[in-house]
Amino acid sequence: ELADGFGALVSECYQYHYLRKNQGMPRHSVYDAWKQILAGQAVNREHTELRLSSMLWRSDDRYRIAWLVSNGYFRSQETLKFYAVQLEQAFPACIAAQSDEGIFMLHNLDRETDPDFRQKLAGFLRENLLIVGISNVFSDFYDSRRYAGQGREALKLGLHRNPSLWRFEFRDYLPDYVLQQCLSQYSARDLCAASLEKLLRYDASHPEMELARTLEMYYNCKFNAAEAAKKLYIHRTTMFYRLNKIQEIADIDHDNPEVRLHLMLSFALLREEQSR
Repeated sequence: ELADGFGALVSECYQYHYLRKNQGMPRHSVYDAWKQILAGQAVNREHTELRLSSMLWRSDDRYRIAWLVSNGYFRSQETLKFYAVQLEQAFPACIAAQSDEGIFMLHNLDRETDPDFRQKLAGFLRENLLIVGISNVFSDFYDSRRYAGQGREALKLGLHRNPSLWRFEFRDYLPDYVLQQCLSQYSARDLCAASLEKLLRYDASHPEMELARTLEMYYNCKFNAAEAAKKLYIHRTTMFYRLNKIQEIADIDHDNPEVRLHLMLSFALLREEQSR
């Protein structure tokens, strides 16, 4: 309580000084428009373009959005407000907007002039016990709301996979996101390829055959039967027997790219569901 109270006082002093020093500067008008976009509200594009140009920004510059949350004890609104002001002071090519849970930071890559930005940001996050999820790069200021969602998802997925890290980029977790969305409404078996479902039913009554696992390994080894047999610890003759059995039961067209894609997605969904 003492720490949060002290943080609130320092935040008020810092903001008062910051706002007085920057009174009338265009950054605040852009900030207001950006916060409206994040909230899903309509903005006057003509006025917003003028606000951006007053900062020497353009709506079609390259942007990315970072979602920062506290990884320590200081998570009060006043503390987050203090961090948001500090971010804008430390990184002029950024705008920070505080929310109830964390801070959204818009980074204009085309206006970034500091070659050590990444290193400085890492230091800032480390010193303030913050962790961050980062969106893909985009080129439309008005798409900010969608990419802010990517920042949130990157942090959530990253913490699930690598909880010891502090920085998570959405592009690194795209497969996880796709699987998560697929399994949000249906089970893996609901979405499986019909041919794989036949193999799974056969394996249920003949567990020693492992036809589904054999097919997955065959695909993972790029249709190299000898390599797949080696990884499954079975003889090549057994491997070819299983492959023939798979064709007899499921009649899979391995030359069809859509069939291969659906099968690989089905295997991934089953693994993801099992890991949960």
